[in-house]
Amino acid sequence: MPRWSITHLEDAPTLAHRPGLELKYDDGRNRVWLPTGDGAVLVERRDPVTGVWHADPPRG
Repeated sequence: MPRWSITHLEDAPTLAHRPGLELKYDDGRNRVWLPTGDGAVLVERRDPVTGVWHADPPRG
């Protein structure tokens, strides 16, 4: 998955919405959601065996 700054992701087009989140990146294996308010970036990865999306644990 590429690395970007938050500013680059904020400027990227929104691909989808969830309550409080905007999907900014989706390559079929990884998704990056940005919060619409204060909050943490959500990164999800798809399990290649089950096809289920799982959120990465927060880092820091």
